[in-house]
Amino acid sequence: MFAFSSFTQKYPWAFGIIMIIGGPIIALFGQRFFPWVIAGIVSIVILMGAIVSSDVLGFHNTNMSLGISIGVAALISIFVGWLVMKTVWVAVGILGLIGGFFLGSLIYTMFLAAFATGALWAMVTFSTLCAVGGGFLSFRFAKQTVRFFTSLIGSYSFMRGLSYFFGGYPGESIIFKSLME
Repeated sequence: MFAFSSFTQKYPWAFGIIMIIGGPIIALFGQRFFPWVIAGIVSIVILMGAIVSSDVLGFHNTNMSLGISIGVAALISIFVGWLVMKTVWVAVGILGLIGGFFLGSLIYTMFLAAFATGALWAMVTFSTLCAVGGGFLSFRFAKQTVRFFTSLIGSYSFMRGLSYFFGGYPGESIIFKSLME
């Protein structure tokens, strides 16, 4: 098992606390502090993606390589977050893509619950179509997109953070794994 994956399974409360604190901030103040909020969201997504990628590529074999990969991932995520913060229209488009993806996941979860069946193609289709639609609509309706998707992402983060402590909601990896079987 990968080092980062085992960390997330061994200490889920760490991500739960981050999501419980960050979710309401994003949901309630996302529009007012939009450049900072979207820079933070993008930075966290880039950081986690870079850490997972370096873990999958086998760069977490020693403590030193783990530290170097986390340091490089942090520098990259800070730079990309700063770049996004300085280009507001790009930030609105990115928010539309990320928010659309979350909306597609939510729609797929309702589809899964309603029909008690699901397929991987359906999850990918819902998420991709909503991400592209959210990205497109973000340039046409920027204020509404920022308001809707920051509240959606913040609320979802808060709910997922609570589920780390109280359970009751399967993680995306569990849903994805069950679709692969």
